[in-house]
Amino acid sequence: KLSKFMESFPGMFEDDKVSEYHFFTNPLEEILFNTYIGAEKTLRYIPDNKPLLDLYYIYGFLLLEAQQYEEAEIYLKKAIKINPVSSRIILELCEIYKVHTYTYNKYYMYTTDALKYAYYPQDVARCYRTIGYYYIEEDQLETAFALFRYSMTFELSPMAYAEINYIKSKNPEIDLTLEESIDILKDKNIQIGVNPFILTTMDELIEEYEENKLFNQELYFLNLKFDITKDEESFEKIKNVKNILGSV
Repeated sequence: KLSKFMESFPGMFEDDKVSEYHFFTNPLEEILFNTYIGAEKTLRYIPDNKPLLDLYYIYGFLLLEAQQYEEAEIYLKKAIKINPVSSRIILELCEIYKVHTYTYNKYYMYTTDALKYAYYPQDVARCYRTIGYYYIEEDQLETAFALFRYSMTFELSPMAYAEINYIKSKNPEIDLTLEESIDILKDKNIQIGVNPFILTTMDELIEEYEENKLFNQELYFLNLKFDITKDEESFEKIKNVKNILGSV
C-alpha cells in the first residue's frame, strides 16, 4: 500500500530545465546548501504542506529496515536531492553502503559529508560512530576506538560502549583518554567537533534575529547552539529571551 502511495507523486516538484526544488528545515540548512553545494538552476522551495522530503526519507528508511537495499537507496537519494545537507538522511544512506557495497569508499565519503553538515549532538555522535565502523573494517582499531571515545562527548550511546568493548576484546591494550583520542583524529584529518562554519553562522543568525526583535527565531537558534556547545553565554541568553517572550 505504501509503495502505491509513493507512486502517486510522479512529477510533483521535479527539477526541470530552469528550476530545481528543495526543502530546508531552517535558514542554517539553506546557508549550508548555498555555501557548500549551490543551486545550478533557479532555486524553488517545496511548500511546508507538501512533505515530500519526509515521505521519501521514511519510505527509504522502511525499505532499509526490510533489507531492500536497492529500493531504499533510490528513495533516500530522492530525499537527499531535496535536502542535500540533511546529515540524518545522509547517514541512513551510509547504512546501505555499510552492508551493500563492494568497497567502503562511498560509505566514508558520505559520512564525512554528514559530519560537515551535522548540528545536532546526536547526529554528530552518530557520524563519529559511523566513521569508527569504517576504521574497524580497515583494521585500524586504535583510530576506531578514538572515534567511539570522542563520540561520547556528544552522546552517551550504548552502541559506542558496545563497539569500544568489541575493540578491547580484540586488543585489550587499547585504552585512550579523550585528549589522546582527539590527537589521533587530528592526525587522520578527521573533523573535530561541529563544523566551525556552522557555529559562526548560528551566531550571525542569533545576532540578526536579536537586532530585528524576532525572539522566537532567536530562541530557536540559541537552543540549537546550546545543545551542541553547552556554553554559559547561550544559556544566559536563552533565559533572557524566554523572559522577554513571557512578558509579551
